[in-house]
Amino acid sequence: GSSCGLVFSEAAMEGSCSLSKLAKIARTDFAIQLAAWAVASVLRTERFYDATGSFTYWWLILKAYFVANGRRRDEAAHESTGRLSRGTDDKSSRSSGASVRQRVVTGMVLAWSLRLGLFLGHRGWKYGDSRFEKMKHKPATFLIAWL
Repeated sequence: GSSCGLVFSEAAMEGSCSLSKLAKIARTDFAIQLAAWAVASVLRTERFYDATGSFTYWWLILKAYFVANGRRRDEAAHESTGRLSRGTDDKSSRSSGASVRQRVVTGMVLAWSLRLGLFLGHRGWKYGDSRFEKMKHKPATFLIAWL
């Protein structure tokens, strides 16, 4: 299913993204899931359900990270311009992107989700998923699982 809720809530709590940027990230999530569902529904398969979920999760984490990082750079440039016009250029107060904590946490989340995604994707591709046996023959019901 959709991983947008987690990314959306974490980014919103951090104050790192505006709602319009988060809405774009959410639309991307739903577009990926809807496209994957359409293919899976036509093929009546769940084989790539977990791989799609993992890909979407990675995409959203990276997108939110870079959106937030770009915003911080813009704010730092704006602050720097103000300091320069006042003749004060305190390099230590400039922020040029993500903090060490944000980089480490993002890296750890990506590493964990890669491991889990590879496991689930391989298992789903090789064995399928019995939860979808009846559902994959009913496109509307199948859509609920994808979203």
